[in-house]
Amino acid sequence: MRLLVIALSALLMLGFLGFVMMNLDVRADVTLWNTRYEGVSLHLIVVLALLAGIVYAGLIGVAQGTQLWLANCRLRREVQRLEAELRTLRTPSPAAVPSEVAPAEGGPLTPEGRTEPASEGPGLPVAPVYRSEDEADDEDVYSGERAV
Repeated sequence: MRLLVIALSALLMLGFLGFVMMNLDVRADVTLWNTRYEGVSLHLIVVLALLAGIVYAGLIGVAQGTQLWLANCRLRREVQRLEAELRTLRTPSPAAVPSEVAPAEGGPLTPEGRTEPASEGPGLPVAPVYRSEDEADDEDVYSGERAV
């Protein structure tokens, strides 16, 4: 793309130089708004028109660059927000750590570095347990018995 821009710019400059060389002595009258300029060199008119085009294209480039910069700022903030959310999701909360990994009070350590529960009773169920329909009473549906 850069090579294409360079080639087109070179062709434009060659065309401009050829135009100026062929029209060095040509004069023209120019009316700009309510002011009339008489005997202005034609190559000066072309140079001013070329400069006006360059300034216009530069302003468009600045506007597009600003728009891209603002979009990048928005996307950068979004990435930071998503990375922070990802960090919080990857960091386990203390309540989410299983009891066999979290140190229990008073229990001895196993060779793997885990603590054993102080009592050898049945472990806590990992899923809600419901009684069968014939055992169910209306007061408490969760029993702590085996998972269904």
